[in-house]
Amino acid sequence: MGPRADFSCAHCSKKSERPFIIENLPVKCLRCPICNHKRGFVRLFNAVNVIGGNGRTVGKIIDQTLIPSLDKQAAQKQGAENWNKASQEAMERAYHVATPKQREQIANQGSYKPSFMPAAAALSTISPESKQASRDLNYHALTNRTVKPLWHQ
Repeated sequence: MGPRADFSCAHCSKKSERPFIIENLPVKCLRCPICNHKRGFVRLFNAVNVIGGNGRTVGKIIDQTLIPSLDKQAAQKQGAENWNKASQEAMERAYHVATPKQREQIANQGSYKPSFMPAAAALSTISPESKQASRDLNYHALTNRTVKPLWHQ
């Protein structure tokens, strides 16, 4: 069974005085199966479309190459969340044990606010080997173009 979609027929809608939708027809359908009109018979893009052709293979290639990076990112994010939680608990314990003068200093200090890294600094943390791998693998998979090697220049 090929890809399927919903269609609307203007001619049948005029007869029924409400929007007439025909569900689950083949995408290649050109005429209304009820009134056989071609004009006014349009496909409705109201459902998720199935990726066809080479889209699945490109997705597989990209997923396989991105799995290690995504796992590393998830581990870093979880580590940051754990660190924030542990630092908050340590602050609360320190506040509980502190003297009134120290509590006043802690209250004036405020809570910890993490600093954010600019985009240029974040990009500079990516190793040259990773950038080269991205150029060689991902670009070709996404655009079906070949990249000239560095020694070709």
